[in-house]
Amino acid sequence: MALGWLMSSWLFFGGIGCSGTDNSAEIMEAEKALAGNDFANAETKLAAVLQATPQDPKAATAMAHLHTLKGEYDQALAVLDAVQTEDATVQSQIALRKALIALQNKDFSKAKEKALTSNEDFAKILAAEISLMDGEYEEAVEYLEKVGGSHKNLAKKYLKLLDGDEWSQAYAEAQALWALRDFDLAIQSVAGTLEFVNKSAVDNQFNEHVVLWASRAVGVANPSVAEQLLSMKGVSSAKDDWRVAVLQAMITAINGDVAGGKSQLEALEGVAPAQALHDAKATTVVVLSSIGKDGSSLLGGLRGTSGAYAAYKANDKSRALDMVDSDIFEQFLEGGL
Repeated sequence: MALGWLMSSWLFFGGIGCSGTDNSAEIMEAEKALAGNDFANAETKLAAVLQATPQDPKAATAMAHLHTLKGEYDQALAVLDAVQTEDATVQSQIALRKALIALQNKDFSKAKEKALTSNEDFAKILAAEISLMDGEYEEAVEYLEKVGGSHKNLAKKYLKLLDGDEWSQAYAEAQALWALRDFDLAIQSVAGTLEFVNKSAVDNQFNEHVVLWASRAVGVANPSVAEQLLSMKGVSSAKDDWRVAVLQAMITAINGDVAGGKSQLEALEGVAPAQALHDAKATTVVVLSSIGKDGSSLLGGLRGTSGAYAAYKANDKSRALDMVDSDIFEQFLEGGL
C-alpha cells in the first residue's frame, strides 16, 4: 500500500520504446497482473519475454518495476542494465527509472547521478530536489531553469522561492524534503521557517500553505507542529475555515483525547463536507495506529477502501471486510496478495 507513489511515478511516464520483436500482448498481460498485485504471475510472464528478448525495454521496465516493489533494487537495476539501445529517448527513460529505483532505496547520490543522465523533465526536478536537500541552491536553480513540459509550473514555484531571501530558500528546501519523502525533517524545517517566509513568495496564499503543512504534520503524527502552524498570525480561525476546525479535531484525538476529537468532528457535520469528515476520521485512525493508540471508536460510519484500510490498521479485520469496495484490497485483507 505504501508504494502507490512509486507505481504512479513509473506509470506516469507512459510507454517506453520497443524492441524489434512485438511482445506487446504478453507485456500487457503481465502489466495487468502487476496492477492486480499478482506478482508471481507477472514475473512468470515477464521472465518468458525477457528470456527470448532480454533487451526489450518495455519488458525490462516492467520487470524492474516488479523488483523495486519487492525491494529487490540490485535486481531491478540489473534488468535495466541489460537494455542496450541507441535510441536516445529509451536511454533517457531508462535512466530516469534507474534514478527512481535509487530514490526508493534512499541512495540519493545515485538517484541524482542517474537523473542527470536523463533528458526527462521530471529527472531535472528530481536532481534539483536532491540538490536542495543538500543545501546546493545555485545548483538546483541550474537544473530547474531547464525544466519544461508539464513540470514547468512546479519548477517556477521552486525558482520563485529560491529567488527570495534565506527564509524562502529554506522553505524551498523543506518542500524538496517532503517530495523526497523525508517527512519528519520536512515538517521540522517548515516549523522553523514558514512563519518568516515573505507572503509574496507564496503568491499571497500563506493561509493555504499553513493548512497544507498542518495537515501533513497531522498525517505523520506530529500534532505539536500542526498546532504551532495553525496558531501563526494570519491563519484563519476554526470559526472561519472548516479545514482548520477539522485539523484541530484530529489534533485533539491524536494527542490522546479520542472521544473529544470525535465530538469535535461530529459537531462539524453540516459545516464541513461529509467526505472531508469521513476522510479525517479514517486518517486519524491510521495515524493513531501508527503511534500505538486505539482509534477504533472513530470507525463508525466509515465506508469504502479508505474506511476498510483504517479498520485494518485498527486491527478490526472483520469490519474492514464489511467496508471494502475494492476487489484488490479485499484480496489483500483475505491474505491473497
